[in-house]
Amino acid sequence: MIARLAGVIVYLVVATIVLGYLGVGGYRAGFLWLALAIPVVATALAWRVLRNVDTNTALWCVAVALIGITACAKLVDLAPESTARLAQHLDGLNLPFFKTVRETRSGHGWCRPHCPRVERQYTVPRTAPRAAYFTVLLALRQHHLLDVNERLPDVRAAGERVVTRTDRYTITVTAAPPTARIVLQSR
Repeated sequence: MIARLAGVIVYLVVATIVLGYLGVGGYRAGFLWLALAIPVVATALAWRVLRNVDTNTALWCVAVALIGITACAKLVDLAPESTARLAQHLDGLNLPFFKTVRETRSGHGWCRPHCPRVERQYTVPRTAPRAAYFTVLLALRQHHLLDVNERLPDVRAAGERVVTRTDRYTITVTAAPPTARIVLQSR
């Protein structure tokens, strides 16, 4: 029985390492893909390997499924977010009178050559640069991309780069009305 379970354990370890390296957990439906690849397949494998053995097969399958689900949750937690998810965050920003002019996406979930990154350029109302920066930074905070306790920087000159780092993102904001640029990169 131990030899049969060793194959299931090897599958769990190899699948977790490979899917973690590829950054699948950071994709939009990452947990779903991981759940199909790790706990579902491992549980089916455990059922097939143990069904004719004199043991409590159902209990072993439940244990394998729980281990697989835990591995999936950890991979989702550790994976950098994909470019699609980063773009989704930027779509959710409340930026009144801002119009998207250009968007560039780059990077991969395994952070080679660099982590996923979305750069968006907007046309903004012709206001003071300070107002454009404040609008963008406040929208980032409201969307929980910036820490609530962090003080918003007071930028007075146009074209200054404001870089903030959280545990999940690096955000660069540059505003020189009539344009503004936001770069959101996973870490």
